[in-house]
Amino acid sequence: TNLLCIICIMIAMLLSLLTLGLAQARTVPVHVNTSKPLWQIPLEFASITIDVSQDMHPNFSLNLTAPAWMTYAKGLSPSICRVGGTSADFFNYSLGSSIGRLPYNTLTASDFEGLNTFAKDAGWKIVFGLNDQYGYNKTKNHSWNSSNAEELLVYAANKPHVVVGWELGNEPAIHNDGKSFTPELLANDYVTFVNETLPKVYARRGGGTPISPYAMGADITPNGYGRKPWAQEFYSNLTQLGVCLDVVTYHYYYPRQATINWTTFGSVAELDAFLTTSELIVNTVEPYRTGCHASRGVRPQLWLGETGNPLLTNGGQVPDTFGVFVMTFDKLSIAAALKHDIVNRQQFSILLNRTSPSEGQPPATAGYWALYAFRQLIGTRVLAVEDSLSVGRDVRSYAYCGKAAGTVALVLMNINSSNTHTIQLDHAFIEAPQTWYSFTGYPTSKDLSVHQVALNGNVLAMENEYQLPDLRGEAHPANTSLELHPYEVRVVVVELAVAACTT
Repeated sequence: TNLLCIICIMIAMLLSLLTLGLAQARTVPVHVNTSKPLWQIPLEFASITIDVSQDMHPNFSLNLTAPAWMTYAKGLSPSICRVGGTSADFFNYSLGSSIGRLPYNTLTASDFEGLNTFAKDAGWKIVFGLNDQYGYNKTKNHSWNSSNAEELLVYAANKPHVVVGWELGNEPAIHNDGKSFTPELLANDYVTFVNETLPKVYARRGGGTPISPYAMGADITPNGYGRKPWAQEFYSNLTQLGVCLDVVTYHYYYPRQATINWTTFGSVAELDAFLTTSELIVNTVEPYRTGCHASRGVRPQLWLGETGNPLLTNGGQVPDTFGVFVMTFDKLSIAAALKHDIVNRQQFSILLNRTSPSEGQPPATAGYWALYAFRQLIGTRVLAVEDSLSVGRDVRSYAYCGKAAGTVALVLMNINSSNTHTIQLDHAFIEAPQTWYSFTGYPTSKDLSVHQVALNGNVLAMENEYQLPDLRGEAHPANTSLELHPYEVRVVVVELAVAACTT
């Protein structure tokens, strides 16, 4: 008994020391592998969604006439916009002449044309979620009736649209309207989708173009992984049926909380929840992706097909604050380090904080500015950073080749609420000139619950309805001490030519 007590005391002391280590200001080393890139992300990596569950009529809540909306959209170009959501499972495509009031879940030719016109003008491409529950109650085995979707595919293929991918179903491991989709049922639907429906319309697939679209799926949420082998069974069934997708997709939202509490939402543990879940998902789909590569010679891409603000247990979303900016930057960087190809941020109209689609110049949210800043400052080559995928980091560090030749972009984040930490870079980085882009909340910098974002103390906002702000950094000479303040996201662009970025 005495020995057990001693062991308990020692464990408690160790935990106290670990906690104290995170609580106190300290020097944090950041070591970057500059010899070769870890991964290459496309220009569209930080992309967006339109969720038909909330945005449908008219024109998916896109304001097709207000210049500000198009300016914001172009600020996220190029993008691959994923159009889908729960309601997409139940859509009926009515592509002929429409008379009178139509049901909410009816997609008309006008809706589809408006969506494509907006996307084309913005420089976006579209991947579209098809109605996997169409025919569920009308077929004996609840299989998908593909006839209505085939009409949409034919319609899209014969017009100058920007649809470059089709996916079937949304979050199938969750029971929609009391309907249970088993992995076997969905896999059989994918046989119809990939091996029958797509070949009727397209001569080829997999190119990510309007004439060679991606076959994508299946938007499985984390509840379908881990202890619940839904995803494992689904991809095992696809393998047995000889179906290889071009893109494997999944969804992720941070664990739900009962109330809005940024002490919890902004915690290291909350951010690490995405890291550990994403690693689990990557490992789960790896055998399927490897098998497809062996059989087809093409390895399926991996997309985080939908992710957004934290959710509450009552179903609501946490408002878009600077905490969301922090979470978005961290999530993008983790996904890049785990070799994802695309991250689709939910959802465009919410990123503009709109209260109605008629608003002419809505203010952009912190989530929008996170995507905008990432795209403006981060290059496409991902560099490995020592311990960047370890849990428990209140100082989080990631690295990329910069947008400009001969530069490296470091993403440094301090999740500690009270202490400033000193960043110790490798010698070559210290001796190079740097430009700092410091993002904080506004008007209070040490607060995740404020709604505005400041860059080097200046609030980010649209210049006018035709112009977004230039992101101007602060130049610092070599050998400048780098201190990272509480709740700060800093992008440090270092003027340094390294092998990983030049060869």
